[in-house]
Amino acid sequence: MEDQSGRPNLLFLGIGRLVEPYEILACHHSVADPTFNEETESISHKLLGAAKLKLEAEAFQRLYWEQMSICCRVDSSGLCLYILVTKSIDYPDEYAEKLLDEFVKAVAEFFESRTGGASLGD
Repeated sequence: MEDQSGRPNLLFLGIGRLVEPYEILACHHSVADPTFNEETESISHKLLGAAKLKLEAEAFQRLYWEQMSICCRVDSSGLCLYILVTKSIDYPDEYAEKLLDEFVKAVAEFFESRTGGASLGD
């Protein structure tokens, strides 16, 4: 979905590991701007260390970065952080939470299908 400027509302979606070494496991950028994408990944990487210390399992947190927002969800095992960067701070929390919850569920189902039923927390 795009606004009137033609830029997508959802700029970044990623998953990172909350176990050292903290790292982004997978991500998608919807903007073809290498500088912005590097900044987004760098900030996401920093969030991993902070989230491990400050967020509990299943926590949702919204942060603000310039005119954008960074929405985070920790999975139920506390092992992964799911990150969504929105173009506007006005993007509704309920939409961000729903998208991240669906992302958490999809990743868990994918992992379980590949491991014979084991979960990320096993």
